[in-house]
Amino acid sequence: MVFKALSDRKRLQVMVLLLREEEQFFVCELADALGESHYNLSKYLRELKMAGLVEEERRGRGVLYRVRLAEDGFLERLYQALRMVEDEELEIFRERLRLRKSLRGENACVVRSDARWEEMVGALMKSKNSLEKR
Repeated sequence: MVFKALSDRKRLQVMVLLLREEEQFFVCELADALGESHYNLSKYLRELKMAGLVEEERRGRGVLYRVRLAEDGFLERLYQALRMVEDEELEIFRERLRLRKSLRGENACVVRSDARWEEMVGALMKSKNSLEKR
């Protein structure tokens, strides 16, 4: 079940993001960072949860997700391998996730239509493009 859950590229990206950040995130933060709908992200997280890879914590009307602690050698080795996955797109998602988390309200996810989010992503993409041209 674990490998089936990780066989989808987006689910794999979500898992690697959660592993590398070592924090918990709201569905809306992950969805915005990955440019996915909240519905799709919830489906990805549900599959990862069913495989025993992530766990959730309800906080008000939101749900926070984090990587489940490795309780055996198999998961420890799997997590080590996943942390080493190289993907340029993942690094952009990681930066976007950090920016998105900075908008978090008092333990609540701020709606994506917040103008600050659009400005932050625009600035990030401009800086990425200027670095690539060098």
